[in-house]
Amino acid sequence: MAVILGTLALVATGRGGELSREEPDRPPVRLPEDRLVDAVDVNRLRLPLAFRGYRMDEVDRVLDRLAGEIAERDRQIDALGQELLSGAGTPPLEGYVDDGRRDVEHPNQTDEDAEAR
Repeated sequence: MAVILGTLALVATGRGGELSREEPDRPPVRLPEDRLVDAVDVNRLRLPLAFRGYRMDEVDRVLDRLAGEIAERDRQIDALGQELLSGAGTPPLEGYVDDGRRDVEHPNQTDEDAEAR
C-alpha cells in the first residue's frame, strides 16, 4: 500500500517523468497560406473524422457548393478584370456628362465660375 501511495505522490508532483510528446494521428488540414483559397483547394480538402464523426454526405454537399460558388466568383472576377482591361464599362470622365449644371467644354469649373463668365 505504501508503494502505491508513494508512486501516486511522485506522479502527482510531476517527479514521475514527463509524458511523451503527442504525435498527431491525422494529417493536418492544408489550405494555402500565400494566396486566397480557390475551388480546387476546396475540392482537395479532406477533413479527418473525429471520435463522434460527422455526416459525410452533408459535409461533402457543403464543400461541393462552396467549390462551385468560389469557381463562379473567380469567373466573374476574371470577366470584370478583362472588361476593365479592354476599357468596356469605363465610366465617362467627370464633367463630360451633360447634367445641365456643367459646361462640357470646361468640366472642372464650378457654378460660381460659370456665373462669373
